[in-house]
Amino acid sequence: MKKILVIAGILILLLIGTLIAVPFLFKDKINAAVKDAINENVKARVDYGDFSLSLIKSFPDFSFSLYNLSVLGIDEFKGDTLAYLPELHFTIDLMTVIKGEKYKIKKLVLEKPLIQAIVNYKGKANWDIFKSKEEKKKESETPFAAEIKKVEIKKGRIIYNDQKENILAQINNLNFTGSGDVTQDVYLFSTLTSVEELSFRSGAIKYLNRARLNAQVDMEVDSRNSKYTFKDNKIELNALALHFDGFVQTKDKIQTDLTFSAPQNTFKNILSMIPAVYLKDFDKVKTDGTFSLKGKVKGIYAEDNYPAFDLDMNIRNAMFQYPGLPASVKNISIDINATKPQGTLNTLIVNIPDFKATVGAESIAGRLKIRTPVSDPDVDASVKGKINLANVPSFYPLEGVKKIEGLLIADLDFQGKQSDINAKRYENVKADGQLALTNFVYDADETPLPVRVGNLSLTFNPRNVTLNGLQANIGRSDFRATGTLDNFMAYLFGKGDLIGTLNLQSNILDLNQLLGTSSDKSAAKKDTASKFFRVPKAIDFTATASFGNVFYDKLQLSNVAGKVIIRDEAINMEQLSANLLNGSAIITARYNTKNQNYPDVTFSYDIKNFDIQQTYRLVDMAGKLAPIIQFIQGSFSSDLKGSGRLNPDMSVDMNTLSGDGKVEIVEARLINPPILQRVAEVTRLSRLNNLEIKNGWTVLKFKDGKVEVEPGTLRLGSYTLAYQGKNGFDQRIDYDLRFDVPQSELGGAASIAQNMLPKIPGVAFKMPETVSFFLKATGTATKPEVRLVHVAAGSGTSPVQDIKEQITNTVEEKVEEVKNKAMEEIERQKQEAEQKAREEAERIKREAEQKARDEAERLKREAEKKAREIFKKPW
Repeated sequence: MKKILVIAGILILLLIGTLIAVPFLFKDKINAAVKDAINENVKARVDYGDFSLSLIKSFPDFSFSLYNLSVLGIDEFKGDTLAYLPELHFTIDLMTVIKGEKYKIKKLVLEKPLIQAIVNYKGKANWDIFKSKEEKKKESETPFAAEIKKVEIKKGRIIYNDQKENILAQINNLNFTGSGDVTQDVYLFSTLTSVEELSFRSGAIKYLNRARLNAQVDMEVDSRNSKYTFKDNKIELNALALHFDGFVQTKDKIQTDLTFSAPQNTFKNILSMIPAVYLKDFDKVKTDGTFSLKGKVKGIYAEDNYPAFDLDMNIRNAMFQYPGLPASVKNISIDINATKPQGTLNTLIVNIPDFKATVGAESIAGRLKIRTPVSDPDVDASVKGKINLANVPSFYPLEGVKKIEGLLIADLDFQGKQSDINAKRYENVKADGQLALTNFVYDADETPLPVRVGNLSLTFNPRNVTLNGLQANIGRSDFRATGTLDNFMAYLFGKGDLIGTLNLQSNILDLNQLLGTSSDKSAAKKDTASKFFRVPKAIDFTATASFGNVFYDKLQLSNVAGKVIIRDEAINMEQLSANLLNGSAIITARYNTKNQNYPDVTFSYDIKNFDIQQTYRLVDMAGKLAPIIQFIQGSFSSDLKGSGRLNPDMSVDMNTLSGDGKVEIVEARLINPPILQRVAEVTRLSRLNNLEIKNGWTVLKFKDGKVEVEPGTLRLGSYTLAYQGKNGFDQRIDYDLRFDVPQSELGGAASIAQNMLPKIPGVAFKMPETVSFFLKATGTATKPEVRLVHVAAGSGTSPVQDIKEQITNTVEEKVEEVKNKAMEEIERQKQEAEQKAREEAERIKREAEQKARDEAERLKREAEKKAREIFKKPW
């Protein structure tokens, strides 16, 4: 027995050791497979921190976890977060890892995922990151095989933001569980979903606002035939319960056979779908009345072919009253029927034969029928009633509303087709009635200022809608308008733009209050400037406008008149004239928000006699374009054009600003600018204070945060200044300057001129009639650095031309200097070569003479030897 226990203990220890050790053997292998799968399938920046592998958590399978997984967008969405998962867990079949097969994923768990799906203003989606077949490596395939039997999402958050269509949907605190044996051909897939907050907004209308969703849905899944059949299900949206029966099949074409209904039949259930009603003490709201809802969807969906559809909703003898409020909304009755046979959406018919309600002491009633909504909207509608808006808070709690007053009267009747209106067959169209609003006051937290409408009157006729008159005030701004609205019916159905022709007048237009740019915090909330104004879509208005006084930022404009066109999500101002800054201006500009994350502007203006100091103090851009302006007193004129981008707070993004123009100064005075003070220090010219400018001009171009100033001249008292260079919006300067100074005005600068002017040997020096001082100015406008480059005799020609000639002369001098040095080097090398040749010839001569002497001596010795042999003595 003891041996058995020991063996069992050893086996247990071995098993525990195996459970701990095995993950270390496969951890890096699985992690590499995850990275391969990511790189093979997506085009995005995917990153994650730590990862872990365990056999203990999900024995006998592996549990693989990733932490801080992030998916960042690319291209236009670079830097934006598409997804962030603090924790991602999935269970992998152990044997597929050991055998080296595709890893089977059995379970997937997402902890607190954040998904941000964005469609930008150009219609591109940030989730379009998956590689196409052509972009993938043909020989590779994913190392994973999905066999997921259970999926869990815990405390998820999903945001869908379609910027192009102005749709926003948000899900907060999503919990989801789905399970089923996916290895079977036919299996039951059970889901449990809860959403704490579900919101949906399209345009300015909130259809759902922090609604609650709870759903328990069981579906039979036929994987071979791609058929999904609803079994037991319970779906609750706020207090509205819905029930579904039938199936959806996605094989080849999408085929549906569904019925739906609301099993509960009290009015309170449907009332909960009104966003503002549900959020405010809904459980305490007193209600009465019945409600019924049923419908079906049956048929095939393929491209423009839609299934048949039928919906019936009825509300009878309903009322509601909020706790603590004296009045109620009662006698609510409405019938809604929407039908469509198999085919296009153009066959849809929406019919509301009668709706009515008593609102406080007044009643409202009407009807609506719509046919052929896609090809040719055919509408039969009427509404008649009135509402005293001051009574609304007595039956409906308005959060954040400080005051609401006014009388709204509607008496409208319309029958007609859009095609008849387009063809001007007005005899086939019935349209009459009016809509009026009088003594309206609205003051709420969401509006920076109270809105007051003394009178608004619209008359409807077959041709158009006539704005008989509008008198309104927002803050201290007043508006008066008349005009017409055309294409009204097409606009309602999204088939065209609302076209308007208006005559707009105002005594005071305070844009600081309206746009929230005022320094008076009581007049505008801080957050009103946090987002730029977006021009509405599908609006085509042409307004002839005149304003007595317009206030914008620090400026006050008077006698403003011109044409304003709102079209294609842009505001165009054409030849807008105004008086400001002690002068006048004619302005043409465009403010565009179409497909833009930030608004862009283009502009051109022709201004006359603007006061320079007022311009510097009140127009921020002026000091950035021309830093010297702060030291000039007088007036100027200018014509300039440019373009750029605005920041969300409506200020100019100076780094995007570009353009060109001309500035003219007829008469002004320079008041001790630092740059002239530095010039005086380095040149000893004494008369550089309070210099007068007459008939000065300059041409400039600006781009990438810099202003380039073309060569120009200024007459400064008895001096002439030539200049060219550039400065940055950051006040840094880089200029070439030349001062032409008469001999009689040199003063202390005479000694500098005498030392630096060129001299001719043997000729007595004579100071020229005009002396030119060439300088380089850098640093900033308030702290300049000035260097004296050289001094030359004035030629009497254009100072600007002299600067250019000086540069040319300098280049020519350098060329001549290099040329002379080259000739000297050639002559030196020639002389050296000749000297070497002479020395070499002398050496060869000496060697030849020596060889000749040696040879002669040798022959002499040989001759003497032979002679001795011939005349040898006999002894």
